Amino acid sequence: MMCYALGALEAFEDLYDINGIEMTIFQLHRENVSTSTISKDELLTWATEVLMPTAALAYEGKGEFKAGDHCQFCKVKATCRKRTETNLELAKYDFEMPATLSLTPNTGTASIKSNYSDENSYS
Repeated sequence: MMCYALGALEAFEDLYDINGIEMTIFQLHRENVSTSTISKDELLTWATEVLMPTAALAYEGKGEFKAGDHCQFCKVKATCRKRTETNLELAKYDFEMPATLSLTPNTGTASIKSNYSDENSYS
């Protein structure tokens, strides 16, 4: 949103005395409206200190990839190495071995429960 705010500032700065920018996004399908306010000086400082150096690194093919919620809008999300690494790191928790096994009563042996109602009919 801050990039759009920079564009609006450039387009209207000569016409109006702008000291602050209010950015609002409407996401009707999510029933969400969010607003953020920033001063003109803060926006220009962000553009100079954060946006421009980051854009220069990206243009040179350098910089740091960061996976996150913003990936849903990325054109290369299906082939992004960083996103894949992050997803694989999260997936390992889905396949993590449990700390303890449940024991079958009276036998003291570990049990694996079947998803079938009649185990003998499938053997």
